[in-house]
Amino acid sequence: MAKFLLSIRPYSYGKFSKIVFEHWSSLNQKYLELDVPKSYLIAKLLYEKLSSYNLKALSISIHIDIDDKNVIKKFQKYEKIIKLFEPMYIFSSVKIKNESERAKGYPLLKELGDFAKDLNVFISIETHPFYNTNADRGMETMQNINHPNVKLNFDTANIYFYNQNIDGVEELKKILPWIGSLHIKDCNLNYHEWYFPAIGDGKVNYPELIKVLNNLDKTIPLTIEIEGIKGEIINLEQAKNRVEKSVEYLKKLINF
Repeated sequence: MAKFLLSIRPYSYGKFSKIVFEHWSSLNQKYLELDVPKSYLIAKLLYEKLSSYNLKALSISIHIDIDDKNVIKKFQKYEKIIKLFEPMYIFSSVKIKNESERAKGYPLLKELGDFAKDLNVFISIETHPFYNTNADRGMETMQNINHPNVKLNFDTANIYFYNQNIDGVEELKKILPWIGSLHIKDCNLNYHEWYFPAIGDGKVNYPELIKVLNNLDKTIPLTIEIEGIKGEIINLEQAKNRVEKSVEYLKKLINF
């Protein structure tokens, strides 16, 4: 049976993201997914703030642009920051402009896998075009990279946002051997619809997804991501309530 760790992206609070430290810790939660700081000085200040709230960065988000000839160097320049935070993994949206040229990214991602291995972390590729658009593309990427420190992130809403006529539970089953992490994001299951409410307020079949994940005997990080609903305006209390509601919903399904 799987063990789960619960995390959150600060932007789940919308424009009130700075409240994450106080509010998330008040819910007796420990982990965050943070965008990589722009400098070591900023990182150190952020690390100290996390420590003051008894929080930890479970993951650090670093984007990978395959079209950038300096992509390896740009990623590796964060080595000192990664060592400071000691995250479990690096969350990465891997981008390339031309889908037909995606094969040129495989050796680069494999090289970054070696870098990640040296730092005792893994890279988890987000459910984004064109390296992890859906299960078939994710499997293709994993089979071509074939590196133990490069895995897949499964975003429970993006799988519908970027694909039509798809079943998220069946998609997860296909990529189960390569799962590194999940973004827990709800939606109405509609293609290209910006509708990402509190977890449990949409139509994602979380009970079945958790049942599938429990086939794995490993620790799986789950990161709450509430990106909101197109056109809405919410206040601070509503932002906090969404997060609280999401945590309470997930507590009914898993232990963390």
